[in-house]
Amino acid sequence: MKEELSKKLIEDFPWIFRDRYEAKTKSSFSRKFYVEDGWYGLIRNICEEIMALHYDTGVQLTATKVKEKFGTLRFYAQWDGALLPYNQSEIDSIINIGFDIITKIEDKSSIICEWCANAGKTNTDGWKKTLCDSCQDRRFNGC
Repeated sequence: MKEELSKKLIEDFPWIFRDRYEAKTKSSFSRKFYVEDGWYGLIRNICEEIMALHYDTGVQLTATKVKEKFGTLRFYAQWDGALLPYNQSEIDSIINIGFDIITKIEDKSSIICEWCANAGKTNTDGWKKTLCDSCQDRRFNGC
């Protein structure tokens, strides 16, 4: 992902990416988003929904890695507990809602071109990538 898009996500959601610039010994967050620009909107959607969940519940999430794997988006996260007085069962339920948000949007990445954000499909020719027809042609033909 282009550096300006990465910076925008970090600026807009600093508490989700708060470990971004910590020393590697203190943070498990990768120093980079390992996806192309087309999935910027999907990552933003995850962050917006997680932020809404945080404001409703106080449960915090820290992103630990954002990457492509097997042609789809992966958003790895660590849940940091609750700021409000919930019992463990309620916290677990809230965390499950958070993981459902992430999974729902990760699943959408299988039909969104990673390069340009148009409708795409996951190819099975070699290394899996989710691309639209135009980007798929560029990938293999260098157009």
